[in-house]
This record gives sequence, C-alpha cells and structure tokens, in this order.
Amino acid sequence: MNRHRIARLKAYEKQGGRCFWCGVPTRRETADKGVFLAPSTAEHLVPKSRGGTNSQRNIVSACKQCNCCRGNMPLAMWLIVLRETLIVQRRTHHFNEVLSSLRDRGIHALTLVGYPGDGPDPETR
Repeated sequence: MNRHRIARLKAYEKQGGRCFWCGVPTRRETADKGVFLAPSTAEHLVPKSRGGTNSQRNIVSACKQCNCCRGNMPLAMWLIVLRETLIVQRRTHHFNEVLSSLRDRGIHALTLVGYPGDGPDPETR
C-alpha cells in the first residue's frame, strides 16, 4: 500500500469516519487491491496545486461534496465559506471542532479568516 493511501486511511480512522470539514459520516469499503475510502476522499489542507504535499500532516479525510466544493481554494477562503454554510445549518459547534483540529496541526485559522487570534465562537465576534 502506498504512502498516500496509508495517509488517507490514517486520516479516516483518526476522524472516526467523518468528514473533517462538515462532520458527515463517510464509509470505508474494501476492494480487491487494498483499502479505499468511499465516498470519502483525501483532502489536502494546502492544496497540491498550491505547493501542498501528501504528508500525513497535510491530509484529512473529507466527503466528496466538501472536497469538490473547495477545489484548490486557499484554506482561509474555504474557512469563510465553510463557516457561513455551518452557520446557516446551525452547526457552529462543528466549525469550532474544525478550528481546534487545525490548531492541533499548528494552523491558527481564526487569524487566517480575519479574527484577531484564536478565541471564542466566531459568531460572537
């Protein structure tokens, strides 16, 4: 099994079978030639087209819808779109989980989207 596939599988397992961005459950299936994730996809925090790598630190598991919606959008721009989507869905708690997960990876996302540092729920600012 290649490193990219291993990174995808580890991301899937670490996230408990849920999309990193929206939190919807995804499923893992097996194939004759190893393990693949469907409809889950490998999502690069820094898109490969923008210099990102296939390192474990840069890969999360995302549903196809989030991965396709984001495309190669910069992380800061995607977080703004995601935040607005989750606010409409009344799921800001999940946005806070995303921020926490990014913070664990050394990415201080609130600063990226124009907030003056990591703090409380962005809706309250």
